[in-house]
Amino acid sequence: MLPIRNDMPLPPKNEGRTPKYPYAELSIGEYFFAPGATSNYPLAATGNRRHAPKRFEQRKIEIDGVSGIGVWRVE
Repeated sequence: MLPIRNDMPLPPKNEGRTPKYPYAELSIGEYFFAPGATSNYPLAATGNRRHAPKRFEQRKIEIDGVSGIGVWRVE
């Protein structure tokens, strides 16, 4: 049987990791640029229900000679 202890308070809840992309901060019409992203796969969260009812669109774009993916909030 395991011993019962009372010498440690409950640690604070782990809030999880910091999001890699700023979906939660986007307002309709705003976008962010993911430099170096070459496919939509790394940004697949745009279709994730976690963001519902928000909707996002993404396109391959180039800014100042740097290729990547732009993600816009459309709803």
